[in-house]
Amino acid sequence: MKQSGDEKLEVLLELAQNYDRKYRQLAAMGRQTPLPKLLPGLLQQAELLTDRVRALQQQLAPVMAANPEGAVDLGTAIKTLCESFDEILILFHVLVEQSAGRQSA
Repeated sequence: MKQSGDEKLEVLLELAQNYDRKYRQLAAMGRQTPLPKLLPGLLQQAELLTDRVRALQQQLAPVMAANPEGAVDLGTAIKTLCESFDEILILFHVLVEQSAGRQSA
């Protein structure tokens, strides 16, 4: 079943809104947390994101192997992958911004 242009825009809008929400949340956390305490938190979040991506890989394995048994909702899987990538990117930016801010102070 093909998606209409409006449905595709809705998906992109939802991803953009989730990115914006998560960016504000993580950036605020980064600004409020001293760097020595921030790094362990970022590592913990990175581990959680890695777990999400690995779980998604396991769910997608049947699809990737062209085995219809155990197939997952591909749309949901791709959305989760996009959101996980966005969070990893945001965490990287938070770390860089915090590191640069601490070095110039």
